Amino acid sequence: MLDTFRVPDAIAGERGPVGAIVRPDGRGARILWPNAPVVPRKHVQLGDIRVCARVVEEPTGRTLLAGQPVTGWRRETPVTSAAGEILGWTLRGDDGSLFLPFDPEEAMATLIAEEYQGSVSSSAKSVARRLYYAGRFLVPRSVILQLRRQLAQAKDYTAAFPRWPAEPSLHDLFSLVLTEVERVAGEPLPMLAPWPQGYEWAFVISHDVERSAGLANVGKMRGIETELGFRSAWYFVPERDYRVDDDLVASLTADGFEVGLHGLHHDGRDLNPHYFDERIGRMLDYARRWGAVGFRAPATQRVRHLIAKIGLEYDSSYADVATFEPQSGGTCSLLPFTIGDVVELPITFEQDHTLLEVLALTPAAAADNWRAKAAFIRERQGLGMLLAHPDYMLADDRLAAYRSFLESIAEMSAWHALPRDVSRWWRRRAETALVRDGAGGWVAVGPAADEARVVVGLGTAAQR
Repeated sequence: MLDTFRVPDAIAGERGPVGAIVRPDGRGARILWPNAPVVPRKHVQLGDIRVCARVVEEPTGRTLLAGQPVTGWRRETPVTSAAGEILGWTLRGDDGSLFLPFDPEEAMATLIAEEYQGSVSSSAKSVARRLYYAGRFLVPRSVILQLRRQLAQAKDYTAAFPRWPAEPSLHDLFSLVLTEVERVAGEPLPMLAPWPQGYEWAFVISHDVERSAGLANVGKMRGIETELGFRSAWYFVPERDYRVDDDLVASLTADGFEVGLHGLHHDGRDLNPHYFDERIGRMLDYARRWGAVGFRAPATQRVRHLIAKIGLEYDSSYADVATFEPQSGGTCSLLPFTIGDVVELPITFEQDHTLLEVLALTPAAAADNWRAKAAFIRERQGLGMLLAHPDYMLADDRLAAYRSFLESIAEMSAWHALPRDVSRWWRRRAETALVRDGAGGWVAVGPAADEARVVVGLGTAAQR
């Protein structure tokens, strides 16, 4: 987490039998937690923060703290199960030190990697995906949509995790820990803002072109974006029911748009471990032909170790909340992260297909949903990644609602970028460090030094 916000490493201490963040001189308050406790992960709550973590009971925590140079530990906040049972307590020492009864870094990583879904086996997920694709071929689309609508109406989104349409827990946990790190540091905490100077958040438009009807509608959506000063990324399926003409690719790229790869056949097997090795070569051939550096899996299928092997600059198959996807879940993250050497750009707006087809919202209501999510993302200075399919934006009222939403975004202080721009920025930022400037301040040093915004103190930081 400290690396995500580019907090100087000198503030972080070494991990020992008890995980810790301490001052380099070992003095002052510290943050402590159990290091790899032998207890199962559970869905728990710390106040309003929901995580999946291995929580130690209070007696175990106090035993771990017995060797620490801190006294007067007292209960502060209970960590409870979904049913309200108290599983452990955060403890506060006389010097302001904090003990968390779970490893915060592990809890964050568990959310981002979607490992909180441990109760659902990978084989079960595979069966669900196969049924999804089989149904698309064997059952009329209208029947599938009706079934999905009935399932959507029966679900309690406030009780589910991640909550729909926005789950704040990961970023709230970031804020909690960063606040405590600032207490440990004993001075305003230095970090790099998530986005280049002059921008509070980032907004990216992307399109998955599913079938020939979507390909035929590229021009209308492209025209709206061009008129409003936006550019977007178009992810094509190279071997489905349409042909991607080289002239179209050349025209899009010459006009400042981006072209990306959306699998090979879109048949549920492009990221299947049994087919991946035989298909990846052909996928990369198309990527080279189109000048594509980004990938999005069909049906947002996510196989983490295969995404790490794709061999392109970035992927955009994950979402912060994936409640309605064939592979449900969500990373809870509004910021990019890495999977191996691949930068992951999570989808952070609900897809148009979900809003218009599954939930059957009016176009105006769908645009309002996007506006509300934009406000949520902007407040947390995150990445707003929109996925809108030209296949479902055929009607005039839908195109009008799309235009209206983009007009409202144009008035916000967002960095309007292509996915490849965000990916490359994130890499430059990750290679940029904060160092003392000799006068007690901090300066950025590295490939993003001229672009990065140095933030000192959580009062002006990205996470509020």
